Amino acid sequence: MNVQIAYNLFLVDHEAYCSEQSIVYYRFNVQKFVDFLSDRIGLASDLIECDVISRELVLAYLSQLRGTGCKNTSINTYFRAAKVFLNYCIDEGYCSADVLRKVKFLKKTMLRCFLLRNGKLMRLMVVSVKRQKAACVISALYI
Repeated sequence: MNVQIAYNLFLVDHEAYCSEQSIVYYRFNVQKFVDFLSDRIGLASDLIECDVISRELVLAYLSQLRGTGCKNTSINTYFRAAKVFLNYCIDEGYCSADVLRKVKFLKKTMLRCFLLRNGKLMRLMVVSVKRQKAACVISALYI
């Protein structure tokens, strides 16, 4: 099975139960991954067999996304679509289950809040996403 046909079948399969907004998301973000494969391997996507997709290629894609300067949340959004596509390919038997072995999403980017009180700038680092709401409330109270 080549990557282009797998991509088309993936979209047809997901159109049966995903919203139009989800399909647009998958179409755009999985196409990014398919384009990466084409660029990296040097062949058109209809000439690349799914079984040549390796864990190293998946990690290289994740590395390329990290090099864009985007925040981890954005990178995870782009990568999530590729991961769903790859899981589809694994489930259908198009590629090895090894391609996603120990490939994890990035940790969320820490939020940095700056508070201005009495002319002094105080930096508050929020160490977890759960505390972001509390940090916003605190900053609203002190400004």
